[in-house]
Amino acid sequence: RPLPQRAASAALQPLLDRVRAEFPKAAWDWIGEGLARVVDYQDLAYGSEYLGRVAKVIAQDPDPADGRVAHEAARWVAVAMSYDDVIRVADLKTRAERAERIRGEVGAAGDDVVGTEEYFHPRWEEIVSLLPAGLADRLDASPRLKGFLAPRMDRGRRIQTHTLIGHLQLRFVAGLRRWRRGNRRHAHEVAHLEAWLREVERALPQDRLLGIELLRCRRLVKGYSDTHARGSSRFDKVMRAARALQGRPDAGPALGALLQAALRDAEGRALAQQLNTLGLAA
Repeated sequence: RPLPQRAASAALQPLLDRVRAEFPKAAWDWIGEGLARVVDYQDLAYGSEYLGRVAKVIAQDPDPADGRVAHEAARWVAVAMSYDDVIRVADLKTRAERAERIRGEVGAAGDDVVGTEEYFHPRWEEIVSLLPAGLADRLDASPRLKGFLAPRMDRGRRIQTHTLIGHLQLRFVAGLRRWRRGNRRHAHEVAHLEAWLREVERALPQDRLLGIELLRCRRLVKGYSDTHARGSSRFDKVMRAARALQGRPDAGPALGALLQAALRDAEGRALAQQLNTLGLAA
């Protein structure tokens, strides 16, 4: 969508003004979308952090005029900062617009009662990741506590979100957003994000195309629980390959081919074959 002239709230307007003042016009629309996403995900301060990270990437671009680096940075930094966790899932599943969409999909009339049942199966890791890092690490380090708690918590749950009890359960989890910055999952995600951006910023001045492909690699990381673990594993393999490719004249196209291979199948067979074709270790 086009970047609006006025923000939806007075508090957001300074960030919108900052987009116009500090960033290339070619990327305004994408930066606006990314800003809206991360503010909705967390808060205004998080939006300011987002703009700061995108600006650092653009500062390393040797040819910022065409806006390609700014566009890719705007998109994928926003995706990385709004990672899926159980807090986000609970928030999205209890939004009024989702209920209205479901009513439309099933063709419900105005006086029809529509109920939804959601299936959740967070792993032990997702549950303890909601805790402060120190406490989560202590629980993981205690075989007795983990052995007692994990089987009782790591199980599937069916929650009827149209009932009062079910809705309140998910709203309670969604309300943990205010403490997200202090939990272990957020600490891990920020560390992962910063390591990825350091690779991008290091590559851009020497090989702009490689830097752009490094930004695009973030699309491998998605979802939560097992889906996130599989995506992160493929991302880490591709990033190791990117370091091995640096200095080669075909580094950018080769990394792009690896990314496409990694997206082709969940088992990683295509990625392994492409790594072998490029003469890189799997």
